[in-house]
Amino acid sequence: DAGRENVLDERLGVAALPLVDEKLPGRSHVVFGNQPTSPEQSTRLGASNGVVEIDLDAVPAEVGRVAVIVFIHPRPGAARRSLSQLRSLRAVV
Repeated sequence: DAGRENVLDERLGVAALPLVDEKLPGRSHVVFGNQPTSPEQSTRLGASNGVVEIDLDAVPAEVGRVAVIVFIHPRPGAARRSLSQLRSLRAVV
């Protein structure tokens, strides 16, 4: 919830990082807007903005954790923004 910060709301992104021994196995495993699914299709962005879907049965056995992060897309020349400007941030599992 960006409140009156509409510009911030439009720039928010979400990504999922399947981690093996707390490390990312490779760039192809990062799930985000330009790469909406993991190589084995176990982790993907949902139809709604900000939704990450994880098929736990399909996650490779070596993956110990899937980190989900929220970030701000940088824009050249735009005012610097921070997640602290959000009115609220909520995760539903």
